[in-house]
Amino acid sequence: MKILLDTNVLLDIILKREGWEYAYQLFEMENEYCLSASQVTDVYYIVNSKDKSFDREKLKFSLRALRIMPVDEIIIEKAFESALMDFEDAVVEQVAVVEKMDYILTRNIKDFELSKVPAMTVESYGEMLEMHTTS
Repeated sequence: MKILLDTNVLLDIILKREGWEYAYQLFEMENEYCLSASQVTDVYYIVNSKDKSFDREKLKFSLRALRIMPVDEIIIEKAFESALMDFEDAVVEQVAVVEKMDYILTRNIKDFELSKVPAMTVESYGEMLEMHTTS
């Protein structure tokens, strides 16, 4: 499966926010986890604004487990046409559409209610995978 992570999921892991362990465990599963190129700059900006001493190597290490997907003119144009209200979420959605992702993993399902690619929480996704492996 191809899974696009929402920015908040990667932030949970890097900042070790509540529930981060569960999100981190996803990387043990045999799926392709992706992030858009624009999300990398968003994550760096957010983390660096919280902690000026943040080690770039920590982000670089976290990104090694992910495939970085391009954001180009087509993605941006489609994001402007998206039904999603938040532009950054619309870019995530359109990367997921263009790259034929199976799911978007997010902490905020409501942000992706109108998404063309189904969104689910990390917990729901983990439960779904557990059901498939036990049946």
